[in-house]
Amino acid sequence: MMLTTSSAQSDITQADTLHASSYLVMSSAFVTFLEQVETFLKYWQANSVSNS
Repeated sequence: MMLTTSSAQSDITQADTLHASSYLVMSSAFVTFLEQVETFLKYWQANSVSNS
């Protein structure tokens, strides 16, 4: 997972090359950032593969 402030295409491509499972451009507004993290965690939990 890549958490960054950059939305540059070259950075997205680099993350893909490094096999990042997700690329999230975080907001500079704290409340919005918390909402982004909450949404990501819900997504991750719904789509994760159990190791048990």
